[in-house]
Amino acid sequence: MTFVVTTWSLFLIPVVVLGASLFWGAPIIALVSELAAAVSKRPLPLRLAQQQSRLALVIHPALWAAVGAIFWVALPEIRPRFEAGVLPWTTVILAAAGSCLTMAWALTWNLARQRRGFHIVLGCAANMCLKYGYWGIVLLVSNASPETIPWALASLWPVAALFGASCCGPVYLVLRRNADDWGRDYYRYSARVLGRWVAGTAVLLAAGMSWAFMAYHKTANLFLPPLFFPAMAAAGLLACCALMGLVLARAEHPMRHKIVMAGIWAAGLGAIALLVLAVAEGVSHYVPGWNILTPLPDLLQHLGW
Repeated sequence: MTFVVTTWSLFLIPVVVLGASLFWGAPIIALVSELAAAVSKRPLPLRLAQQQSRLALVIHPALWAAVGAIFWVALPEIRPRFEAGVLPWTTVILAAAGSCLTMAWALTWNLARQRRGFHIVLGCAANMCLKYGYWGIVLLVSNASPETIPWALASLWPVAALFGASCCGPVYLVLRRNADDWGRDYYRYSARVLGRWVAGTAVLLAAGMSWAFMAYHKTANLFLPPLFFPAMAAAGLLACCALMGLVLARAEHPMRHKIVMAGIWAAGLGAIALLVLAVAEGVSHYVPGWNILTPLPDLLQHLGW
């Protein structure tokens, strides 16, 4: 299968990355915060869980509109694959059920105080449906089959999605501060926690990239310029995000560091977008059945690299 990534569409990659990471990663951050609230008996983690679940919910209408448009355009090609059972309807149905459960979970936080166990189970069910159904959406949009997906590289996505969602969290705090206004203690707590999420997931993603390098460097030339340079740029941005996340986590007044929050958001999305391009180049060169044409080779040649 052949995909063509034009020069102008490179600017859409961060937007796609933003949507996919919020769809996949933000519900996990919210669920972990709710579990922390249940264990610690403190209200601040519960408020963070509430805000992060609403952040996750923001992207769902846009994502389903995009999937519906792709399904409508590509219906003649996709229908035989559904009929043959290559893309079972259950994957898309589970993803849709996950969106509905996420909506119910995000809009019923009064239950979290009265029936905490039920609300946690609801969040777990929403996350499980989203995680399984997400890959059905990926197969649907890419017109691929499970046998052709490079799952070793795809395994980097869970950490990348958590990283992308955590990078959006501090900016969302600033945008919602006047609307929610939950007090200075809450914003100090949540900004610090999200800074730890940013730093931790940045380190884990860098470790995953190192693991991928060690796993593939003997069988593939990973120093090809269209593959190597984006990966190194992504690693540099991950290091910057980790440092900025630590600054936010250790700040006495983290909400005053709005430039740091904006830097985390921009550098984080840039890192994932560059990593996506590097993986696309690697898949095109070394995974049979995939041919993703990006403008990176021509761009690097133009720059003399």
